[in-house]
Amino acid sequence: MVKIVVFDSGFGSLSVIKQIRKRMIAEVIYFADQENFPYGKKSVSELRRIINKTISTLKKEFKPDIIVVGSNTPSILFGGYKSSKIIGVYPPLKEASKKTKTSSIAILSTQNVVKSKALDDLIRKNVFKKVKTLKINASSLVELVESGKFIDQKHYCIK
Repeated sequence: MVKIVVFDSGFGSLSVIKQIRKRMIAEVIYFADQENFPYGKKSVSELRRIINKTISTLKKEFKPDIIVVGSNTPSILFGGYKSSKIIGVYPPLKEASKKTKTSSIAILSTQNVVKSKALDDLIRKNVFKKVKTLKINASSLVELVESGKFIDQKHYCIK
C-alpha cells in the first residue's frame, strides 16, 4: 500500500486528504505543523528552512512514498521540489482562467505569496493573457479559519 504524508501548518490540508481518499487506497499520515503556524507570516528564508527540516523529518520518521506539502504558501514560493516524491498544492489557475465568465479571477493567499515573484510567474504561465487576475491578501481569513472561531460565532468582519 502506498504511504502518503500530508503536512501543513493548519487544517487546510485536510481537504487534500479527503481528495486522496476519494481517489485511492493509501495509508495517509497527517502532520499538523502547528509549531510553525502560520506559514504565511514567516519570512521566505525562515519558511524554506522550516519546510526543508519538516520534509527531512517526515522522510526519516515515516519513510513515505510521497510527501504532499498541503499548503499553497510553501508550494508556490518553493515549487519544483527536487524529488518527484514531494509534491505541492497550487490554486487551479488554468481551470479558473478557462471557466471565468467575466474575464477576471481572484487569488486569495497569504501576504508573502501575494507579494511574491513566484505567484506572478505562476499567473503568467497558467492564466490566459485576456484574463485579469486580482491578488488578494487573505491572511486574516486564514487566521479566522485556522482558529475555529467562526464555528461558534454568528457574525464576522474580516479587516
